[in-house]
Amino acid sequence: MMPSLYSGISGLNAHQSLMNVIGNNVANVNTVGYKSSSMTFKEAAIATSRSPAVGTPGMQVGLGVNMGGITRKFTAGMLQETSLPSNMAVNGEGFFVVQNAAGANYVTRAGDFVLDVTAGGAIHLITPDGNVLMGSDGSNLVAINLAPTSGNNLASYSVASDGTVTLTDVNGNVETLGGVGSEIKVKVATFQNNNGLKAEGANLYSWTAAAGGTGIDTAYNVASAGKILQGYTEASNTDLSREFTNMIIAQRGFQANAKTITTSDQILQELMNLKQ
Repeated sequence: MMPSLYSGISGLNAHQSLMNVIGNNVANVNTVGYKSSSMTFKEAAIATSRSPAVGTPGMQVGLGVNMGGITRKFTAGMLQETSLPSNMAVNGEGFFVVQNAAGANYVTRAGDFVLDVTAGGAIHLITPDGNVLMGSDGSNLVAINLAPTSGNNLASYSVASDGTVTLTDVNGNVETLGGVGSEIKVKVATFQNNNGLKAEGANLYSWTAAAGGTGIDTAYNVASAGKILQGYTEASNTDLSREFTNMIIAQRGFQANAKTITTSDQILQELMNLKQ
């Protein structure tokens, strides 16, 4: 009876982990750029009384279940129009690149940026946590600075689908960020394996070798990265109907494993009663 008790316990733990994943997906149903996760199970250790051989199928019994893995689904979420010029979304596979105060680079699908004017007069686009949106001059990462080179105050700005930034000052002077022929475009990074990125929380991901390449690529490639849409954000790709269905499955699985434990306990109780 003891193996069945421990198998039941492993089932309870595994289905609790599944509920944790589902709960996190549901909690982030309104998180900008959130990518939902899914969990798989795998059979735990096997007790072999007799190995399979010619003429016999052998005798093997499993000893419970373990969590197989948790992967993120990087499918696109619905694009939502906000009409805010600081908001952006990537219509494709790419990620925005942002940099924190310590100079560490991260990528994100959340484009809910806001303007930030520094004491030195620079005008940056930042995440709600203060990470600065980065651009590329074709070979290097450069912070996007919307301050006009004319020295006049910024009146408006626009971001084209290929990341080109156009500035207009209060006097009507129009310029391209970085200058014509040396444009600094909003950086969009792509990776061979998105599930190789490490989730850091706050909608941020950091690079690992499992993502492919040698780091956050500094070359801008609009063909593979996708197009930038200004005035939009990407909604969470959590599918509530699927999550609620998975929730029912997890609940029933938990109940079934709990029943395994109570049934094993009842059988053990019957064995104890034999002495009486």
